[in-house]
Amino acid sequence: MKDLSLNAYVVYDHDMGSATLATFTGTWFGVAARGTIQNLRWDADFVYGTKEFAGTVGGVACAAGTICDQSGWMFDAGVGMALPGTPLDLEVRGWWATGADSGTGDSDAFPVVNSPDHDPGAQILTGGGAVDPGQNLAENAQNTWGFGLIARWTASPALKVQGNVFYVGTVEEGTATFGSPAGDAGSGTVGSALNGVSSVGTEVSVKIDYTLYKGLVATLVGGYVFLGDDTGRTPTGAVVRYDDIAKLAGQLAYAF
Repeated sequence: MKDLSLNAYVVYDHDMGSATLATFTGTWFGVAARGTIQNLRWDADFVYGTKEFAGTVGGVACAAGTICDQSGWMFDAGVGMALPGTPLDLEVRGWWATGADSGTGDSDAFPVVNSPDHDPGAQILTGGGAVDPGQNLAENAQNTWGFGLIARWTASPALKVQGNVFYVGTVEEGTATFGSPAGDAGSGTVGSALNGVSSVGTEVSVKIDYTLYKGLVATLVGGYVFLGDDTGRTPTGAVVRYDDIAKLAGQLAYAF
């Protein structure tokens, strides 16, 4: 249809494992839609994934020498529009990704494809960006939900500025014996092995794109995360405190 597009996708991931635990595989099934309603644009994406794991994933411990299953889902959606007669575009966006609700065996946390990438052109927290409060939280929305506003300003054909404000919470708060990871567990960072954690915090970021020459674009992105529940207790009772996070990143890219 002219104002509606639909797609479905499947992602298969095959990771090399250890000699004792063989290899790990994962499969993701997704459906997505996007469209327009007069001046408004909208998009929505739902994906269900399942993956094998060993050790501890998403706060769930798998028995030594065995392989467990991790399966969960994620939904994200946004609504936006370019304000008529202005160079300003506004978008409201949110997401929800399942967390684990059991301390042993299989995990209900949304699995992700392992990726070390940090793209300065994406969102700070969940799209791969400058600020990464967990070991892989920039690529891993597992056990989080978020809601925020994106403002884009086209100052000139060469200069574009984007600002983001997002609040990020945790889906599963955890207990004294089962921590509440925000992103991935066991990293010793935000939300790892904390109990009663309900908020990762609030992210504020700015991204600037400037076209130096046809195909040559310089990107500068900076962000600050005001942590929410940055004090908690580990299962052993030790007090854990975290500081707010700030980071600055740049990128120079040329498209042939």
